[in-house]
Amino acid sequence: MVWYNKLRIIKDYPRLKMMDNNLLSVVFWGCIIQSYLLDLAARAIWIIRNYLLIRKTITNNPFLRITKEHNMNENIFDGIADIYDKYRPSYPSSLFTYLYADIGINSHTTIADIGSGTGILSKKLLNICSCVYAVEPNDDMRKIAESNLSFKNNFISIRATAENTTLPDHCVDCITAAQSFHWFNRKLFKIECQRILKDKGRVILIWNCRQEDNKIVQAIDSISREFCPDFSGSSCGMRGEKNSGDYSDFFIGDYETKSFHNPIIFNKESFLGLHQSASYCPDRTEENYTKYIDSLSNFFDTHCQNGILRLENNTHCYIGYV
Repeated sequence: MVWYNKLRIIKDYPRLKMMDNNLLSVVFWGCIIQSYLLDLAARAIWIIRNYLLIRKTITNNPFLRITKEHNMNENIFDGIADIYDKYRPSYPSSLFTYLYADIGINSHTTIADIGSGTGILSKKLLNICSCVYAVEPNDDMRKIAESNLSFKNNFISIRATAENTTLPDHCVDCITAAQSFHWFNRKLFKIECQRILKDKGRVILIWNCRQEDNKIVQAIDSISREFCPDFSGSSCGMRGEKNSGDYSDFFIGDYETKSFHNPIIFNKESFLGLHQSASYCPDRTEENYTKYIDSLSNFFDTHCQNGILRLENNTHCYIGYV
């Protein structure tokens, strides 16, 4: 019996050897797969750990933070650039007389107009300075400025943000920001101004601001407040300085404030167009849009004289060093 079993083992040896090889193969590949999975897990842990560290660093450092809000600001005027260009008011000649006579902007001055939009301010600056770098991130707005002003040799259009203009170090004598500073990351913009300004260069912040103690202005604001959830009036800096010293964290030391009377004369088309160009105007697909435009239309019909409505407005500017 013992000899029989031995002979059977000897006879079955090739089959048993094959089974052992198959088992070794399974174990071998199992180890390879396990090692691969462990390596993937380790890499995933490393990636997640570093992502969390980077996110924590950016969150805790205001100079590195790029918020969702500021990214969205670049596209806030998408689809309405043509209305903006057609109906937004320009700036009074007294402003440019002041910039020339008092601030010293002249035919040798290089200016960076930041958040230049459709070029409403740039167009006027080109008449009194050597060169304007018009820095605008919104494609729709910038293309209109290029269409309107590219024939001028001293107009240079740049696709960039206020916080990263891509301009060379210390290349401009003056920086302007008209109707735009409230959209910027103030801390990062200040750093960028310090980088691109020449020695003793200044920053000029400009807004067209409705006279808020005027009854016509107050009534229009009331309509906007009713139908526009994003309407903020003078808050958020959309009409310049709300309280004295609001920009003391941006400018170094005292800064100068100047105001110039700049009343706006509307017909019905331009009155409605101005409000359609506002960042707070509801989208055309929203129910409030029709209600808003109808209310403004009725207001105009009630208050106009011979088809004309005068809106009291001042151009405020704030000038200082950073």
